[in-house]
Amino acid sequence: MTDDTPTDDPVPELGSLPNEVVPDAAVEQRTIAALRGRSLLRQQGVRAVGARPWLAAAALAFTAFLAGLLSSGPDSPAPAPQASFALLLYGGSTGSDSSAHAARAEEYRRWASADHPWGRVIGGEALGDSAWTVERAKTNISLGKARSDELVGFFLVQAPSREAAAFLAVACPHLKYGGRVVVRAIQPT
Repeated sequence: MTDDTPTDDPVPELGSLPNEVVPDAAVEQRTIAALRGRSLLRQQGVRAVGARPWLAAAALAFTAFLAGLLSSGPDSPAPAPQASFALLLYGGSTGSDSSAHAARAEEYRRWASADHPWGRVIGGEALGDSAWTVERAKTNISLGKARSDELVGFFLVQAPSREAAAFLAVACPHLKYGGRVVVRAIQPT
């Protein structure tokens, strides 16, 4: 190659230099120590991560968030509205044995906390045996034990329809003990 031959190398003088130079070990150690002292180099085996990967990850997360937000737009079906209902428990055998009563209460708790395909139980309570009757025309209050056909408890449930609430009522253990369950819609106030 002659000096008057054009080359693609912008600085042809650099072509004569070696491609790799091994630094003096002492100089390399001092340089590494100085970089570590300024927190510009991490310990060996720990890879330093620049800002670019973090920015790429943040952009990816933001894009995924926007995609999720847009996918739940007007074209996606809205969840079925949940109406509130009261399941009113009437009558039923109470049982005098306290262990039987505790077992039945646990059965009702399991039913109330189970996942039902028709809706969900929000809460409920058993009612006490004593009942007071207060009437406007009378000045006296009567106190007595609830009759077997009176209200003995309730559950509050949410379901998409009254039919679904009725399916919850059919699954209620109260029917197994001879009681009846009345489903009433709760009117928003």
